[in-house]
Amino acid sequence: MIKTLGGEIDVVIDHELVTKELRVGGILTGSFWLSAKFIDEPKVK
Repeated sequence: MIKTLGGEIDVVIDHELVTKELRVGGILTGSFWLSAKFIDEPKVK
C-alpha cells in the first residue's frame, strides 16, 4: 500500500520488473495506470 496526499493506494507489479529493493518509507516512481471505484457515493455540491 502506498500513502499519497490523496489517500492510500494498493500497487500491483510483476516482481520481475522490480529493479531495486523496496523499503518501507521509500519513494516509488514510475508510469502507472490508475483504476478505482468509489466506496461511497460522491456528494454532489
